[in-house]
Amino acid sequence: MTAGFQPSRPPPRVLRFGPFEADLNTGELRKCGLRLKLQDQPFRVLVGLLDHPGELLTREELRARLWPGDTYVDFEHSLNTAVKKLRQALNDVSDHPCYIETIPRYGYRFIAPVEVCGPETARCAETLPAPAATVKRRRPQWVAAATIVLIGTASVLAGVSVRHYRRAVSPRETALPSVPVVRFSLSPPETYSFRDPVQMALSPDGRNLVVQVRDAAGKEQLWLRALDNPVLQPLAGTEGGGEPAWSADSKSIFFVTSGGLKRVALPASAPETICKVEIRGRITVNRDGTILFGRAGRVEPIYRISEDDCTPKPVTRFDPSRGEYAHWWPKFLPDGRHFLYVGMGRSGVQNANYAALYVGSVDSPESRLLVENASNGEYASPGYLFYARNSYLTAQPFDLGRLQITGDPLPIIDEQLAFVTDWGLSRFTVSDTGVLAYQTEVDRTVQLLWLNREGKQIGSLGTGLFDAMRLSNKGDKLAVVKFEPKTHKGDVWIVDLSRGTWEPFTFSAATDVSPTWSPDDSQIVFSANRTGMVDLYRKRLDGAGGEEILLQTGFNKMLDDWSPEGRSILYTSAVPKSGFGLYLLHLSGGTEPIAVTPLSDVHALAARYSPDGRWVAYLSYVSGKPEIYIRPSLGTGRSWQISSGAAVDQAPEWRKDGKELFYVSADWKIMAVPLSKASTPTPPYGTPHPLFSLPRNQNSPFDPTFAVAPDGKKFLVEARIEQRTSRPVEIVSDWMAMVKK
Repeated sequence: MTAGFQPSRPPPRVLRFGPFEADLNTGELRKCGLRLKLQDQPFRVLVGLLDHPGELLTREELRARLWPGDTYVDFEHSLNTAVKKLRQALNDVSDHPCYIETIPRYGYRFIAPVEVCGPETARCAETLPAPAATVKRRRPQWVAAATIVLIGTASVLAGVSVRHYRRAVSPRETALPSVPVVRFSLSPPETYSFRDPVQMALSPDGRNLVVQVRDAAGKEQLWLRALDNPVLQPLAGTEGGGEPAWSADSKSIFFVTSGGLKRVALPASAPETICKVEIRGRITVNRDGTILFGRAGRVEPIYRISEDDCTPKPVTRFDPSRGEYAHWWPKFLPDGRHFLYVGMGRSGVQNANYAALYVGSVDSPESRLLVENASNGEYASPGYLFYARNSYLTAQPFDLGRLQITGDPLPIIDEQLAFVTDWGLSRFTVSDTGVLAYQTEVDRTVQLLWLNREGKQIGSLGTGLFDAMRLSNKGDKLAVVKFEPKTHKGDVWIVDLSRGTWEPFTFSAATDVSPTWSPDDSQIVFSANRTGMVDLYRKRLDGAGGEEILLQTGFNKMLDDWSPEGRSILYTSAVPKSGFGLYLLHLSGGTEPIAVTPLSDVHALAARYSPDGRWVAYLSYVSGKPEIYIRPSLGTGRSWQISSGAAVDQAPEWRKDGKELFYVSADWKIMAVPLSKASTPTPPYGTPHPLFSLPRNQNSPFDPTFAVAPDGKKFLVEARIEQRTSRPVEIVSDWMAMVKK
């Protein structure tokens, strides 16, 4: 750019950005059609910035534009004043700008998209109130093309349907034409499928969607859909890739493979390896190339790497007061320094109560809680925080400068999102230009099946959404948590296996989980969130006496097991200043809970007593991945690792005679570990061996749950009722038009 600042094109009549219009003919700045008061010099600064969006405009160039060479002014003060007044008119802030970015010691840059409008272009329609300003995004250029292409070809394109919504206009706009909002469904090509939930990402400019597609053999690859083109195209070299993320300039796609992090530049080029590092789950990239990631399913924080430094460095730390044990699903905010992420806490409630949405910083391990019981989040201009709660997509006003929620949540769609409840993960993506893509929830109804030791079905029990199945000690009854599909609220139900009857056992408005039988099967203890904290309760099977509170503390607690002699119970709770661990509570009262696992093992949970009470088998992440361990139920003896190669996040189960221990391996096999009853100081265990593979829908993200009959000859497991086709991805050109006011 030259010092004379010569425009690169003839000045158009109107330049539009967000809800604003700069009319070059009249020298007016308008916001949603209303003229704003702005002096000449701030307006000329704005025009200069708008004429070269995304480019640095130096202070010297601004000086030459505003003041002729023979004009003598206090240049620094006058320019600073003009920029300040311009920012005030735009309701912009220098620390977290939406429009004007300060380049220290050099000048300024206009960072929002700019649209050139002709005389016939209608002014912007009225939009929702933003936290600090009423803003409407520039409509992506693909919308008009997509309207023509999709309507004209909808009858011949499989998997694409188009609908239109017209925005309601205010009285002062009744004479202006409304602009259609394009919405369509994107399905995978024939013989292909999407993962449920799907892995996808919209480019920041809203022009492209990248999505993971799976072929009939189960092999995965990234495909690209330009939103002004109805064809979904595979990206060469991305085989085996997932969790795509865009660069800030919408010109490159980062993705995760078993060999590490890769990047492919567009137009499609050969992918390049960025870092050979283990990543599990979403990644996010800022403008300077900093990459954040988590390791979903692991007890680990959020890490940062870069192209120049591939050594993962933690940028978050756990809050033990909330029982936190993992941080996942990071997403940068526009300033590139702060980011959203999900903090997982061991609440004992198998739904969104596990997760909370936080904001963190790459410059400090300090964080701030934003939303309880929420999924992963994304920021959407002009100032909204998107997340899911109970599977429903929500937008909530959010102040980028203060990093605070500033208004009530607004529902976006009536349908539930595809949602991994115990991972705090929902699948949606929002662009800077207002495009929204999401996948609705699949039917996750399962059937309870009886399988023998060879994995063959020998009976069935019922259908629904279940968790935490516990057979009575006699094996004639089942306690199981049954969830409501819409609200995810769970209650304990009792199934009489001899009669085949189902009866609700708990009836509260809260979610009740983790039922455990007393040794004589006359009582059940369980965990429940009745007061904002998950506490321990006891209730007789016949209902006499109602519910009894066993333990209330300042930490969430999940019931694990009742000791064989009936005098104590095991539960999982937060370990102050560490993580979480196993505790023993004497039911006679008068004593504080006792830590069962050493403080060095701060990731122990899901415990089961051996039938003779000598041992405790439990799950621990102490090695960085879930494994099954055995340790003495009393005393300070060591622990022994029983599993090999990782297990799923579910409790092991004993055979009633103590001669076998069962658990689920990472590849969903029921594993059996032989044990003898010899009186030795170490557990006399053998080598784990597989019995059978559990029924598994290839698209299911959930860990299995199972129960074993007292004699170890049959197993109660969950199975999908049928293999369903993929849910399509829904795409909307302007999410504000969908908001339920």
